[in-house]
Amino acid sequence: MSTIIDAIVNRSSKRAFLPKPVPRDIQEKILKAASMTPSGANMQPWITYAISDNKVLKNIGDAIIDKMNSGIENDQFIQYYPLNWKAPYKKRRVETGVGLYTLMNVDRKDIETRTKMWHDNFRWFGAQSVFFVFTDKTMIKGAQGALIDCGAYMQNYACS
Repeated sequence: MSTIIDAIVNRSSKRAFLPKPVPRDIQEKILKAASMTPSGANMQPWITYAISDNKVLKNIGDAIIDKMNSGIENDQFIQYYPLNWKAPYKKRRVETGVGLYTLMNVDRKDIETRTKMWHDNFRWFGAQSVFFVFTDKTMIKGAQGALIDCGAYMQNYACS
């Protein structure tokens, strides 16, 4: 029988998925388990959309890629990555990037292929079922607890 320790230790990032959606009953079990995630004051700030419609997934991905290709600066309202990387975090990031591009046989100077690889994020690496997690923007104004809770929620469904 698999344990939570096994799920955490054996977790890995995926860059390709089988060309079939996750059955709805499995999605429901995963989301029900994830809904048990503890949250500050039991606010459960996550809003989840499970999408298995290829046309909808393509439209979402196309909209994101079109915006990226339009030259508009990244308009994220939350700065995810640090503006000034320092050790040991920068080293980890560089090593991960070098490892990925080396495995994919992509030269560092091959901007076209690297851009296509970045776009693959918004093609969901071929996944036929994608969970999108949001929170109400008002929940993070001046506080980040809702983001921490959403991260724990996503970890729980990733380990399900």
